[in-house]
This record gives sequence, C-alpha cells and structure tokens, in this order.
Amino acid sequence: MDIRLGRAASLYVESRVNLTVPSGAVDGSDSGTRFDVTGQLLGIGLKVHLTAPTPPRIIRLEGPDTLDTGTSVTFAATVNEEAADRPLDYQWDFGDGATATGRTATYAYDRPGRYVVSFSARNRAGTAEASTAVVAEPPPEPPQIATARAAPEPAAAGAAVQFSAAATGGNPIAYEWRFGDGASAEAASPIHTYEAPGTYTARLRVSNPDGDDTRTVTVRVARPAGADTSGAAAAAQNPTDSSGTGPPAVPPADTSAQERWGIVVASMSEEGQAAPVARRYRERLPEPLRVEVRVAESDRGVRRHRVVIGPFEGTEAAQQVLRERAEMLPSGAWLLRLE
Repeated sequence: MDIRLGRAASLYVESRVNLTVPSGAVDGSDSGTRFDVTGQLLGIGLKVHLTAPTPPRIIRLEGPDTLDTGTSVTFAATVNEEAADRPLDYQWDFGDGATATGRTATYAYDRPGRYVVSFSARNRAGTAEASTAVVAEPPPEPPQIATARAAPEPAAAGAAVQFSAAATGGNPIAYEWRFGDGASAEAASPIHTYEAPGTYTARLRVSNPDGDDTRTVTVRVARPAGADTSGAAAAAQNPTDSSGTGPPAVPPADTSAQERWGIVVASMSEEGQAAPVARRYRERLPEPLRVEVRVAESDRGVRRHRVVIGPFEGTEAAQQVLRERAEMLPSGAWLLRLE
C-alpha cells in the first residue's frame, strides 16, 4: 500500500513471502522439510520522488476589449495551478499605474484611452507573463430637455412668439421645433408667428449621436381685438407684467406699409420704473433703433407705461429685429401696432 504524502513523497506498507520448492536450505536450515520459506511479514518505509520544480504557465487572459470610463469590469487569468509548484504569486498591472493581486481583478478606468493590461504568475521555478489591450471610452450621454417654453402665452394671432429651450447631454446637440401649424425651425430659441387663432401643440426634439428626447409646449393663440385708447388692441396676458394687466393683443400682420409697429420690452404701472428701463435699452441698442416710453390705458382704466423699441414699418421689420437682437431682448417681448 502506497500512501501519498505530497508531490515528492509517499509512505508505503508492504509484506513479502519467498517459497522455494524443493527445499534448498535457502534459509540455512538443515531440516528435512520439503518446503523452504523466507519473507517479510510487514514492512514500512518512506519513498521520496526526486523531480524538477514546475514553473507557472498562463493558459489565457479574459477581459473586455472596450469599456466605459467609470464602469467596473473584471479581468481573469487561467494558469496551470494543478501542475505548477506552490506557492504561486499573481500580479496585475492595468497600464495607468494601478495594480492588483489575485487570479481575478476588478477595475474601473477614470479617463478615456488605450491601456495594456499585464498579468504575471511566479513561483520558485520561474515567472510567466501575458498582456491584453483594452480601450476605455466616455459613456454615452443622450440628451435630456431641461426647459422648453413659449412666450407670451397666450399669444395673439399675428404676434411673434418666442420659443426657448435648453438641454443637457453630450455635444453636439441638435434642436428641432415643429410648431403645430406645419412650420418648423432648427434652433434652440426660434421666433414664430401664428396667423390664425387656436390651440397649437409645438413639439421640440433634441438629438445627439447617443440618443434623443422630446417635449411638447401648448400655445394658445387668441383672436385679435380692436384698438384701445392708445391705438393698441385689446389686452392679453404678458408674463413680464407683474400687475396682471398684460400687453394688448396684436392683430395679424398687415402688408400695408402705412402701419407702424413697435417691440414692447417692458410694461409697468409707474412711470418712474419705466424711465430707467428705457435708458438702459437706449445704452444697449445701437443706432438707429429708438427706445421710448408710451402710456396706454386699458378698457379697465389701468394706465400702463410701456418701454417700446421702434417704430418699424410693418411687422416683418419688427420681427427681424426680434430675431437679430434676441440675446438683448427679454423672452416675453411682443409686437404692438402703433398709431
């Protein structure tokens, strides 16, 4: 019986018997027996196997070819653990200065780039090394719409409506507005005019190489009313009017060159408040744009002091200024037909 104690040693237990026929006095006995027997009833010993140590051998490395930065992934190595001498020492080098131990390792790269991942296994008999390449890429950033709005709301038929939007995500981000009346624009903050009263659903779509997002904005367009005592039309809501008495609704655009139009950038009840606002716009806007304060009285007897840029000959000229000076004007600016 051979009992293995390890890779290089074993313990054995044995019994031996020798039978000689006819008797040849093998054992030195001079007896007259027919058979002569010699042997060992029980023997115990230790066997030692003298073999060379076995170095490690890397069979394969497993890991991704590409990964997203900030995402943890696992690398694994297969070695000849059964045959190689112990102890075995394993070491990983991820190519960016970071290291790890063990036959498997989990790691996340913080920066994009191409990295060489190296693995080594060593024991007293030698060292084995292998490597693999991995590319870390920025994670996808599909766009998300943060804000989407239209002003003024409600608006008057023929009046300019300022749309504005902001989105987050990876650049470049493309904006596309569909205004619900068949018209569209490819800009974050376009200006659009609805010619007929009604309720319109404007749809915004933003997109980048990683995806897209959509949002809708409802715009109510009122029918134009008659002019008030200042020569303007009946009142409609103005988001910038803190008193609740909004700007007059604007009639549809008239192609007649005899009509004069202005851009209202502020409306307030106190003349003392309107004067510094007008002065500020005079300093900001280039010549020959004029800025003045006009007083109007609504059908409820409320006096309003409006800061007006103009006059312009026709709505198209006023809308062109709205488009060209959008960064200088408030999002709630609206058109007013002047006397």
